[in-house]
Amino acid sequence: MITYIKKIFILLFISLIISIATYETPAQDIPNGDFEVWTISGQPGYWITNNINWPVDCRQVFPGAPAYNGNMCALGLVDTCAELSKLIPPILYSDLIPLDNYRPEALHGFYKFFPLGNDRFSASVLLYKNNSVIGESILISDSEVTEFTEFVLNINYSATDTPDVALIIFTIDSSLTGSKLHQGSKWYIDYLFFGPISDVDDQDTNIPNSYSLSQNYPNPFNPSTTIKYQIPQLSFVSLKVFNLIGKEIVTLVNEEKPAGIYEVTWYAENLPSGIYFYQLKAGDFIESKKMILLK
Repeated sequence: MITYIKKIFILLFISLIISIATYETPAQDIPNGDFEVWTISGQPGYWITNNINWPVDCRQVFPGAPAYNGNMCALGLVDTCAELSKLIPPILYSDLIPLDNYRPEALHGFYKFFPLGNDRFSASVLLYKNNSVIGESILISDSEVTEFTEFVLNINYSATDTPDVALIIFTIDSSLTGSKLHQGSKWYIDYLFFGPISDVDDQDTNIPNSYSLSQNYPNPFNPSTTIKYQIPQLSFVSLKVFNLIGKEIVTLVNEEKPAGIYEVTWYAENLPSGIYFYQLKAGDFIESKKMILLK
């Protein structure tokens, strides 16, 4: 599943480069931010999805209704492609959004979310200057939202420069190891725009100000436990489990992640009781903690 999603991201990146050459971006903050424009093939104009039309028909992002504003919104659905026999999350990318001497404070939008199991709504915005990330924000929430509700992603800048482009990403992920999604989880997204920062203290939208690794819970555990960590900026994250003599047992995370708070659940059904260690490496941060498997 993870390998397939990585392939999808590569295809999306290629599509992103192609789409930039195809579209002439209109003079507005977020092109088609209200999702009123859809192509004949069912793609939202100025946006990229992981929908596949050929050689198989596999779609996770659709025109949605009723909308918060206008006639249409974007609907993202976790679904199974019969040809692939896999649960696929919806992935919705904006084209690179040109910013004409403009430094956005926050990304605003309206959404509904209907999660199953541990599935979570994920929204993020990245601001680039000369191909380097200088601003970012992320929202990750597993709360059900049954009516269109505004979200605000206050942008955390790491430099005083004015960004030249912005990138917005929506998907559904899971707090469980191995992207164990649930068929039928879905979101509706509409009416996106850059606006003022929010003064509401919302834990889901705040960017952590430091790296940290929490003690797993429960501990002792049998046969699963959850590990929580946070990163304050875009970082390559490695989270591994070792046995008592230092032999690597499993890699839980090994990828670049935006700033945020994350949880990973480790299943140890086939391992003997004993003491294990888990280690987080992110940026220059390294920390290890002990946990006990007790069967």
